Amino acid sequence: MSSSIESMMQALTVSGTTGGVVSAANANWKVLGDLLPVLMSSVQKTGKDDVQEVVNALAGLSALATESSLIAEPYLCANLTTVLNACSHKAGDVRKAAEKVVSDLINNMSSNATREVLTHLFSAAKIEEPWQKRAASLRMIALLGDQAP
Repeated sequence: MSSSIESMMQALTVSGTTGGVVSAANANWKVLGDLLPVLMSSVQKTGKDDVQEVVNALAGLSALATESSLIAEPYLCANLTTVLNACSHKAGDVRKAAEKVVSDLINNMSSNATREVLTHLFSAAKIEEPWQKRAASLRMIALLGDQAP
């Protein structure tokens, strides 16, 4: 199992190909328990040399939120704080990719996940958080308001 995760991460890191992540999740949802910690460790990197790796990991999360939302939703919601932290990354590409992950999650999540997502968004909107993270969080709260019936 770990060798397949390593090969998926290698493809994700080198070429940004997200198909392996999505197809693995669709084939066996249990792989997400091993895959998400690896993706989140990539998202947490802050170095200049790690920008492409972080963007690719966020692209994988975005693909999961879009194409495998029913399977990946609980895992993505549980790790939303890490993605929101990436919204205040120094690199603009990482900030855009992180915000896309959150918006894709919000656009594709079930109504049952709203309470948990709002908890993370309100926590990220606190005054002691970096302004980019707060602004992204408030935009996502507004997006939730636009989608409400």
